[in-house]
Amino acid sequence: MGATAEGNGVAEANGNSGQPPAPPRKWYHINKQFMPIKLIYFCCHAAGISILPLLTLHMTSIGLTFADVAQVYLFMPVASFLGPPVIGFLADRTGRIRDLYIGCLVMHCVFHHALLFVPPSPHTTPEALAASANGTALSCTDWPPPSCANLTRSLHCHLECPPDSEGELLACPAGDSCLSVGAAAELVLQLGADGCQLPALLTDNVTELELAHAELSCPDGCRLECAPGDELPISDRTTYWTYFFLRLAATFFLAPAFTLLDATCLAVVKEFRSPGQNFGRQRVGGIIASVIMPPLVGAIIDAVSTPGATDYSPAFYAMEICMVLTIVTIFVFHLHVSLPEKAHIGQLFKVLRRPEALVFILVVAILGSMWGFLESFLFVFLKKLKAPTYMLGLTMTVAGLASIPANWWSDAICSRIGHINILIISFFGYLARYVGYSYIRNPWLAFPFELLEVATTHLMWNSAATYAGQLAPPGLLATLTGFAGALHYSFGRGIGSFLGGYLMALFGPVIAMRSMGVASGVCGVLYALAFYGCLRGHMTRRELRQRQKALTRQQSEKFGEGPHEMAAMLEEVGMAAK
Repeated sequence: MGATAEGNGVAEANGNSGQPPAPPRKWYHINKQFMPIKLIYFCCHAAGISILPLLTLHMTSIGLTFADVAQVYLFMPVASFLGPPVIGFLADRTGRIRDLYIGCLVMHCVFHHALLFVPPSPHTTPEALAASANGTALSCTDWPPPSCANLTRSLHCHLECPPDSEGELLACPAGDSCLSVGAAAELVLQLGADGCQLPALLTDNVTELELAHAELSCPDGCRLECAPGDELPISDRTTYWTYFFLRLAATFFLAPAFTLLDATCLAVVKEFRSPGQNFGRQRVGGIIASVIMPPLVGAIIDAVSTPGATDYSPAFYAMEICMVLTIVTIFVFHLHVSLPEKAHIGQLFKVLRRPEALVFILVVAILGSMWGFLESFLFVFLKKLKAPTYMLGLTMTVAGLASIPANWWSDAICSRIGHINILIISFFGYLARYVGYSYIRNPWLAFPFELLEVATTHLMWNSAATYAGQLAPPGLLATLTGFAGALHYSFGRGIGSFLGGYLMALFGPVIAMRSMGVASGVCGVLYALAFYGCLRGHMTRRELRQRQKALTRQQSEKFGEGPHEMAAMLEEVGMAAK
């Protein structure tokens, strides 16, 4: 009865008020104004995340060496820096921003897909390297040697004769007299485009000759014991240059596509100003894409690949499907694409005159190089540990899921720990990741170290962007943040990939990772010492001097203030400065 009376009382009250009862509040709310930008973020990032992490593996699958990979990544920042200003200039001149944005999406897909048709380098593909002979014997009676097309490195040979024989190599250079060379001499059969068909190089303690194979002979009953040399194999130059120009063209159009997307998102957030709808929450679609797409694409690649040969074409097709969905979404929702804010380069250099800003920019670039090496070569390392392709995608899924709460509460975390401390922690996070990876022999053990990406990547960049806001004068926030982002994600990544690629080529992945880890730890220690030993005190003293000047200016503008009051005030500020 009580419940009925209470219900009637509520109904009566609502009836007297003349207003219908308020509908129950839902636990979720869909904001239709922000739905298009979230969908575009998902589709655009799904396209990128489907292919970009696997491109290094694709490069090695067509025979590009680690040195080739390092050189390509060294020049990619040039294309990343040139793309946005060129497209921005064309947009300013024509006013057709959306058409240029769609053109960038289409062209980067075209150039990326063209990478599938790059002819492989015949002697340096994984199949050729696996089939390469570890050693061989060449009979003197069969000299000149047959084609060495199955070899991927030059042959280093020594003459082997029976114990009772004193055989020597006989060299007869064209137009010169013949001479005998001791059995201790080394004969290098240099690898050419057709195998070891280049002139042979004969060296001992006193002689160094370059000979055609027909100008060299060895005694009957002896043989040449040969083994591949330790020098780096050289890929086919047609393969390298074709890939080089296609990849740089694809990067040229990819960079402005993401820049214009971020600018459009900022414009939408500013236009509608809905509570709780900030820039970071629109990017959640990109994080969801990084959680879903990599393992899905990896599983499809594993399903269509054959033993000994991985087919990466499903990643390219997934990229194109997602990009088509992006373009359809733009047309269906009539999205207006915006240009990013203009950069104030002249004023930016004034900011960089401050020591703390200059050191901050250097730190962001170094952290970018640490991130770039892992982004470019971690999957290569895990593949060497026999990791399936879907497992490579799962590493990104784990890191993406772990990053969601860190991004959601990033402001509170950065305020609690401190922006500088998070940057220092990031250096030691990379130290732990690099050294940890170098010791694992089971690829599944990489997952605990992937969790550290929350600190080394997500919290690090949130902290860096927030700290840039503290360093930047009014009106320069976008400029300083954009400059730091370009150094981290373009320049830093290129340098890290270049150095890491050559370290892997020269010393192997284990030494390369440990070297990068030690370098990261050293940089972290140096940054901590520089900031807490010097920069923090310098910043505090400068702020106090600025306060002193401001107070002096305020008091000088007032009338009736005597010199004694002024002196007392300045003395108080001076004591605070000490």
